Amino acid sequence: MPWRSSVWLRPREIAARPLLSRWRENGASVKRVANVQANSISIVDTTASNTLASGLANSGSDVISLSAITNSSPATQVWTINGTNTHSQGFSDTFGLTWLWRVFAGTNTAGTLTSAQIIALSASDSLQSSFPGTYTITTGSTAYYYFCYPDSMGSASRFFDVNSNFLISMATASDNAAYSNTANGYSYALVSTTNSQGATTNYRVYRTQYNFYGTLGMQVS
Repeated sequence: MPWRSSVWLRPREIAARPLLSRWRENGASVKRVANVQANSISIVDTTASNTLASGLANSGSDVISLSAITNSSPATQVWTINGTNTHSQGFSDTFGLTWLWRVFAGTNTAGTLTSAQIIALSASDSLQSSFPGTYTITTGSTAYYYFCYPDSMGSASRFFDVNSNFLISMATASDNAAYSNTANGYSYALVSTTNSQGATTNYRVYRTQYNFYGTLGMQVS
């Protein structure tokens, strides 16, 4: 495929806009694609079924105008670049940009967390489409260990310490009234949380029952 882009491959935080409107082809790859028909390149917004530009030369790059694209919930935007060689054979390459919520893990001395405290958790704050995984959380002073993710991702069914090979004891409403919701035997608080882009959704807040310090390998499934 003759076209490549380094702009649209990264996930974006919910409500964030694409950074650039420039599509660029990889010159070295284009040199290996012989006999491209003149002015046969087109750029299509595949998601909207809309041709953004056509009749473009195989020149290396083109700048086109894009309408503002934002999403307030997880979504994927796809673009396709098409061309035709002199044997009337089509070729194309497709690029996707995905909007995702962040999943947070970290420590705090507070018994439960506010929206600002959730997004400040620093052990993990990666953009993810789901929450299962192993999260390494470390603190040098006594604190609670937290795991927070959007309510729309569903219910956790196990919190396991990969270092000790024991289940992790998690907080319930008996420890703090905020943890009044329960699913799969685990209690959680539900906190309306606003991300760095101004988008808001409910986050589930799970907390260890006891505060301690050191490294915890929290496997969540």
